[in-house]
Amino acid sequence: MSLTRRNFLAAGAALPLITQIGLGSTIAKAAPAMRIATGVDPGFAPFYLLSQTDIMKKRGVELELTTGPSGGATVPFVIGGQANAAMASSLPGIRTHLVSPKVVCVAQMISYDRFFGIVSVKEVGSLKDLAGKKIGVETGSASELMWRRALEHHKLDAKDFTSGIVPIEPPEMIAALERGQIDAFSCWEPWLTRAVQKLPNAKILLTNEDIFQDVGYVYMNRDWIEANKKESLAFMGGLHDAYLMIRNDPDKVLKVIVDYLKLPEPLVKELLTKVTFSYKLDQQSYNQSKAVVDAMLADGRLKKPFDYKAWFYPELMAQVDPKAVSLPANM
Repeated sequence: MSLTRRNFLAAGAALPLITQIGLGSTIAKAAPAMRIATGVDPGFAPFYLLSQTDIMKKRGVELELTTGPSGGATVPFVIGGQANAAMASSLPGIRTHLVSPKVVCVAQMISYDRFFGIVSVKEVGSLKDLAGKKIGVETGSASELMWRRALEHHKLDAKDFTSGIVPIEPPEMIAALERGQIDAFSCWEPWLTRAVQKLPNAKILLTNEDIFQDVGYVYMNRDWIEANKKESLAFMGGLHDAYLMIRNDPDKVLKVIVDYLKLPEPLVKELLTKVTFSYKLDQQSYNQSKAVVDAMLADGRLKKPFDYKAWFYPELMAQVDPKAVSLPANM
């Protein structure tokens, strides 16, 4: 199931909890023990495996997955319980935690090595040439993080580009570029590759390689964890099983992703070479969170010190695999 952000908001406002974000087809249907949500790209493979295999059934938990236009768009629904867990990149999770501190980071499942980028029309020679042009960016997501980090890396002033930023969701970016409504967009795979495959006049201007490496976290609600310890531990154990499956049975994982996302197998296979999956909370997890926080402090979007000990929730992972947790002691 794939929903736009507008549909997510409408569902949350108009329907009782059992039917919010499409997680119950009828009132008579029993609600699953867990509702999880994320975006639609191969980097979210751990959540697809939990939904499309028997991993969670073996652990005695019924689970239902809903997908949105991006992973970041689903994180706010962890606040009110429309989703019990979400997977997304670092920026949307930290932004949501600042709105509601009960949204916490329980795992790092992926590193995005060459997964983000900026696509432009071929006439654009460099990032600098986009000044005065229209650039599609989904604010509050890895799309915005990629855009900001690219400007910083090339020592360009964001103010020179502000008037051209067009807020837009990833599924609409390619069509907007094709119609000439934007001259470029900042996003992630598979939208980068899809754009250059579909549009003869499109090219990947740059990727996040050598600029920054974002990560994908799993977010949960601290209150829900405390009230549902059995399900929470089963979920974290399931994530560990999914990680092991990705590492030990890549052919099966490839088939699950292809079948779920309805993408060509060669494309998915290529995209999976651009990421590194993991199951951990460690120095890299802290470093990436700190990089986002420092950027928010620098541009005035964060006014006070960030509490990393309230942000990370390592207790669940430590019970599943104590060696997976090695966060710095002096956070």
